[in-house]
Amino acid sequence: RDFCLSRGLGDVYKRQKVGMTKKQVLNQTHWGLETPDYVHKVSDKYGELEQWYYHDSGALYFDKGKLSSIQILRRP
Repeated sequence: RDFCLSRGLGDVYKRQKVGMTKKQVLNQTHWGLETPDYVHKVSDKYGELEQWYYHDSGALYFDKGKLSSIQILRRP
């Protein structure tokens, strides 16, 4: 599934897709323009989960290094 978010970034803005690697997200989408406000990592015998939180934008969730979910904040 593709997710779009127009932020007035012109050609820098790209689509983010579930399944992208962290490197792809940073290099090919608008999320790479900002440093996450908070990164939370959890590892156990089942793998590694990583959450990137952006105060004004939303959050990205990675499972074993791949984008698994996107949360976009909508402003009223």
